Amino acid sequence: MFFFLSAGIGEKLTGIEHAILKRKHVFDSCGLAHKIVTLNYNANYLKSLNIHHIRADSFLNLYDDYQYLIFAALRSNTLEDYLSHIVGEVTLEKNNANTDVKVYINGNYLFYIHFFSNGNISYINYFDKARTKFKRALYTESGYLSKEIYLEKNQVKSCLYYNQQGIVVLEEHYTQDNQLSYLSLKESNGSSCFFQDRDQWIKHWFQKIITFYKQPVFYVDKNRLYNHILVELKSPAFKLISIFHSVHVSNPQKMGDGRINSNYKISLAETNKFDGYIVSTEQQRQDLWARFGSELKIWVIPPTFAHIESELTVNAVASPFNVISVGRYYVEKRLHHIIQAVEILKEKYPEIQLDLYGFGDSRDNFIYEKEIRKYVDDHDLETNVHFKGYVHNISDKIRNAHVSVVTSTIEGFCIGILDSLSVGTPVVAYDIKYGPNALIEQNLSGVLVENENIQALAIAIEQCYLNPHMRTHAIKSAKKYDLNDYKKKWLDHLLELSYV
Repeated sequence: MFFFLSAGIGEKLTGIEHAILKRKHVFDSCGLAHKIVTLNYNANYLKSLNIHHIRADSFLNLYDDYQYLIFAALRSNTLEDYLSHIVGEVTLEKNNANTDVKVYINGNYLFYIHFFSNGNISYINYFDKARTKFKRALYTESGYLSKEIYLEKNQVKSCLYYNQQGIVVLEEHYTQDNQLSYLSLKESNGSSCFFQDRDQWIKHWFQKIITFYKQPVFYVDKNRLYNHILVELKSPAFKLISIFHSVHVSNPQKMGDGRINSNYKISLAETNKFDGYIVSTEQQRQDLWARFGSELKIWVIPPTFAHIESELTVNAVASPFNVISVGRYYVEKRLHHIIQAVEILKEKYPEIQLDLYGFGDSRDNFIYEKEIRKYVDDHDLETNVHFKGYVHNISDKIRNAHVSVVTSTIEGFCIGILDSLSVGTPVVAYDIKYGPNALIEQNLSGVLVENENIQALAIAIEQCYLNPHMRTHAIKSAKKYDLNDYKKKWLDHLLELSYV
C-alpha cells in the first residue's frame, strides 16, 4: 500500500494537494492501491472529497479512523428531529437573513441552530442563563453528531469526538493558554489509550498502520508534519520517501551553505532514515548532490503532467490585453510586482486587464491581500486589476489570457506555468529556483526575467502579447511533460524502489 501524506484536502487546493491528486490519477490508472492520509479534523470532509473525486478506499484521516463518519450513510437530523426530544414549551425565532433559528425553552434562550442546505443541522450553540455560550455541537451533513466543544470564558476547555453510534471515541483537554494537555482515545477493541500531546497519538496511529499493512510506502508531502514522527519509527517494515515541493534552503542564493528550509531539516539531517527523495527538477537534484553527496537516492518526477491541447485549437485571444496570474494571495507570490508591471503598461495600453485567481493567507489575517487591494485602490487600478478568487476549472481562464505571469520568490516546480503552457498561453516568470527555467523556452514559449526587475517584467509581458506565435510554441514546450512521460517516471521509480 502506498500512502500520500498530506495536511488536509480542502475544497480549494494548494499546490501540494494538486500534486497529490495528479499522482493519485496515475496510481488509479495503474491499479496501484493507495491512500491519501490527512491529519486535520473536518466535520464535513465529504464535500471536499466529492469535489475532487476521492473515494473511501483511497482516503485515510486521523480522526475519522476512529469516528467513521465521513462516508456514513445519510440520515435525517433536522430541526424537527431535534425538537422532538425536547421537553417544555418551545419558541422559535428565525433569522430573516438565513435559515438559522434561536430556540427558547419555557421562555429561556438556550440554543442557536445553523443548518446545511439539505435541512440537516450543521451546528448548535448552547447558552447559559447569562446568555454566555458554553458549548458548540458540530454535525456532519449526513446527520451525525461529530464533535462537542466545551468553552469557558470563550476559550476551548475540552472537545469530545463521537462515532456513528454516538459513543465518545476521543477526548481532548486544553490548558488556559489553549495548549493540548491531555488526550484519551478509545480503540475499536474497547481498550483505552492516553496521551499528553497530539504527536504521541499520531505516532501510535502510524504504529497501527505499519502493523496492519504489509510493507507500506510513505510518500511524505508535508514533511514538517510527519518526518519527526516517522524517523522515530523507521524500520525495514516500511519505506520512507521525502518529497520536496520547494527549494530546500531558505535563501536560494546560498545553495552550498545556506540555512536549510525548515520543512526539510529532518529529511536532510537524518538521511539514513529515508529510502529516497523525490524532487521536481534536475537542477534541484544536482544542487542536493553537490551539497549532500551523490549517494543520496533522488528521483526527478514533476508534481504534475500537462493536459495537452491540440495545436489546431490554439487561437489568438480577443482584445482587450488580458494578463492572468494563478496562485495564492500570499506575500511570497509577490503579486504586487505584477500589479506594478500592469500599472506601467497601462500608460500604453489603458484597456489592459489583470485577473488574479487564488485565495488569501488566513495565517496572517490576510494582511498581504489587504495591502495589494489597497494599492489597487490607491493607484486607481480598480478597472484594470481584478481579484477573481478561487475557481476549480482554471484552464478556461488561462486559455483566454494573452500572458500568464509568475513572480514567486521560490518554487519547487510551479504547476501554474505548466498549466499555462498546456493551453497555449505563454508565460513570463522571474528566473528563480526551481521550475521556470526548466519549463519556459526563452523567447519561444515565454520569457524569463531577472528576479525583482519590474520594468523588465512589464517589457516581457508586452513582448508575449505582441507575439501570437508564442502560443503554438507554448504547447510544444509542454509536450515533454505529458501524461505518458509522467506515468513512465512513476513506474520507473516504483520498479527501482522495489530493489532499494
